[in-house]
This record gives sequence, structure tokens and C-alpha cells, in this order.
Amino acid sequence: YAEKVGKGNSYTSSPVAADGIIYITDNDGIVYTVKAGPEYQLLGENHLNEICMSTPAISENYLIFRTQNGVIAVGEK
Repeated sequence: YAEKVGKGNSYTSSPVAADGIIYITDNDGIVYTVKAGPEYQLLGENHLNEICMSTPAISENYLIFRTQNGVIAVGEK
């Protein structure tokens, strides 16, 4: 499939995938979650409230985002 994700914002980072979910981060720090599979299915969007231009890292149960002002880790406790 080919789909436009987001509202036309610019993207510098590459998408990453884990556990059947693709994470796409735009430069404004909005993380779009898309179900991995043959058909496009947007699962949601989450706002980091920071400029984010780097590709997130995946470590165990965490996604780690390097933002303009720091590092944000998202995952289960």
C-alpha cells in the first residue's frame, strides 16, 4: 500500500517496527502507529511535545526518542 501519514509534516527519521506495529515520527514529535500488514491501518498518534528529528531506538520493552531537548523513553514499567 501507499498512504500519506500525518498532516503533511516533514519527516527526517526512519520508521521502526516492533511487535507488529510500525512507528513513524514526524519532525514535530508526533508518533504515528500503523499496524504492520498488507493493508494500511492507522492505530493512533501520540504527541511527544518536542521536536524530534532522529530515528527512535528499540530496547526490550521501550521505544527511546532523542528530541531537541532530551531523551524520552516510552514503554511498560
